[in-house]
Amino acid sequence: MRRTLGLVIFFGGLAGCGSSPADISSPEAGDPGSPPSLGDITFLVTQKVSVGFQAFLECANGGAGELVDFSGTLKDMIEVTLKGNQTFFTFHDEPVGIFGVGTITGDEYRATEVTRETTRVGVVGLTDSFVNHFTILGQGPENNLLIGEDVHVTIKGNRNLTAVHDHFRATCSEPR
Repeated sequence: MRRTLGLVIFFGGLAGCGSSPADISSPEAGDPGSPPSLGDITFLVTQKVSVGFQAFLECANGGAGELVDFSGTLKDMIEVTLKGNQTFFTFHDEPVGIFGVGTITGDEYRATEVTRETTRVGVVGLTDSFVNHFTILGQGPENNLLIGEDVHVTIKGNRNLTAVHDHFRATCSEPR
């Protein structure tokens, strides 16, 4: 799967490369002398992946923290669209039934929320937006871990970095 995705990204990236900007306006149907238009091309892969991992939750065990063993299913969606001289990538991950058990307390946890990244590549540059809002819900007060990260990067066609935003937060909280 990762090799296939790598090839899609590689060839998709090549589709967005060029030495000069191309006209991506679509000609009117039947316009004499207009080159034929192939339209947009989209690749979409959706899958469910079984996962198992261990994470340290600082909010667990009365604030002393503990390792938690997680397992369940992660739903992935990967979409690549070739549109004129631009390539769009969208990655979407969502936990579906990911549960954990504390190795010290035996407390149970549930992972929720979503991670999404959207990237646009073309001769005019690159933009990338990454949003990760992830919650681990536990038993009792102050036993939830809320993680949020919002990142945006813009690089113009001349390779100048023109915008960077990265806001990360992780807090222990009461149930919502």
